[in-house]
Amino acid sequence: MEQGKVSIIIPTYNRTSVLEQTLEQIQNKSAFALDRLEIIIVNDGEQPIDFLEKKYSALPLKVVKNKKQGAASARNLGAAHAKHTLLLFIDDDILIEPNHIDKHLKAHQKFSNALITANRIEQEIDDRVIKNSSFARYKVKYDYVWHDNQISNHIGEGYIEMPGMATFSCSVQKKEFDQIGGFDEDFPFAGREDSDFFCRAKKMKYRLIFDSKNNCFHNEPFNFNLEKWLWRHYTGTLTYVLFCHKHPEHKSESFYQMNLPSNSNDLVAIKLKKSFRRFFSTPLFRRFFLKCSLGLEKLYLPDKLMFKCYNLLFILYSQSGFIKGLEYVAEKKKSLIASRGLIEGFF
Repeated sequence: MEQGKVSIIIPTYNRTSVLEQTLEQIQNKSAFALDRLEIIIVNDGEQPIDFLEKKYSALPLKVVKNKKQGAASARNLGAAHAKHTLLLFIDDDILIEPNHIDKHLKAHQKFSNALITANRIEQEIDDRVIKNSSFARYKVKYDYVWHDNQISNHIGEGYIEMPGMATFSCSVQKKEFDQIGGFDEDFPFAGREDSDFFCRAKKMKYRLIFDSKNNCFHNEPFNFNLEKWLWRHYTGTLTYVLFCHKHPEHKSESFYQMNLPSNSNDLVAIKLKKSFRRFFSTPLFRRFFLKCSLGLEKLYLPDKLMFKCYNLLFILYSQSGFIKGLEYVAEKKKSLIASRGLIEGFF
């Protein structure tokens, strides 16, 4: 392996049109020399995408088929095929700036024993979407800052040392990736597999560096679909439970404690909240509240009311994911559980 060469790894799942925009950005906008680059696309979905190798023949591109094993497995498979010193994991909905790759390399030259994450910026949203969708306004207000409450240790030149990071554009030396142990494939969905990876890295004394000046842009056209948003929080909470099981120090967090069953030490108000969450988080009630919310959206009710509806749905679907996560952890102690069983818990 040669220094200064980069293997970009892009896991993807049935989002060819979005992935092509990511590749076009690398092909047409990146200033990085192609002879120092390889791009490995790991296809975790059913749609064949081998045609991309021919369509983007100017790029040093290779498509690898995964067996629908999830984001952790896809990233590990991409890393196993990588030939270069530095691994750069990019999500399939990320658009990079011309010097994006060079800035990752520069950060690694400055910081040894470190993992680097770039700064994700949300694409500008069409005003017509914001005007016509209360859920879009809700998402813009509450759901877009990935590093909220994490920024604390500024170390100069736009670099910030973090307690945790995300993998939308994250680079790590291949030898260090192997030492950390890669991504844990016990995580059945994309969610907390990256939190687990960074948590293990932190415990092994690797530095987590956020480069606030290295921008990339989030290109997710499906972002304002309420049902997809709820699915993401359902699976995200499920994987959060597994994360806390693997790192028990996080079980003291208020979100974890609030989703647990009531116990004798809880205050009466907490017991009532927990009982409400558990009772109404069953599929029948969740579907009822979802249909009500979708119907109320058509009446163009005030945001204050609609936002309360979305908060309620978030609570119920997260609670359901939490319960399913506890079941998953229990089953993992006995034997592997099929992802199908986890999906059935959502509907």
